[in-house]
Amino acid sequence: MLAAWRRLVFSTDLIRPLNSPIERRGIDHVGREEDFRVMKIAVATNETGAKVGGHAGQSRHWRLFETVDGQPLRQISAVELAPKMVFHHYHEEQGPHPLDGVDVLIFQTAGEGFLKRMGKKGVVTAMTSETKPERAAADYLAGTLKPPHPPGLMSWVCKLHDLFSPHR
Repeated sequence: MLAAWRRLVFSTDLIRPLNSPIERRGIDHVGREEDFRVMKIAVATNETGAKVGGHAGQSRHWRLFETVDGQPLRQISAVELAPKMVFHHYHEEQGPHPLDGVDVLIFQTAGEGFLKRMGKKGVVTAMTSETKPERAAADYLAGTLKPPHPPGLMSWVCKLHDLFSPHR
């Protein structure tokens, strides 16, 4: 089981290479159009925002970070999802999601269905055992993000949930 889990977590078909920013068109400080390389990272957190949160599908609290053209990472906002917008309960028919437009999601655990769904949307997913949100985002950019803890009992609960999920 551990080998299958590692293949899923580190599967190259679910992620883009590290440090692959998204090209976006914008206006510079004097009003000229130009291309910016922007990467937005959302880190699941606990209620206070002080620690990386547990399960991505159940996380209501997220901290958003951004880097533009290789500039230092900065926090741009904190998001508290309404209960119906938590990933386990959210369906595309509900309209736009508050985390749409994010390039990377970082969290401690997630189910296989969630990872596949995010991969189809082009969102990079990264599990980690890091506890500090700022460090998790910075380490992701540096390519040094701590690996996740080995799966526990909750991984079986997620697999069971995924069997009956409408998101398959």
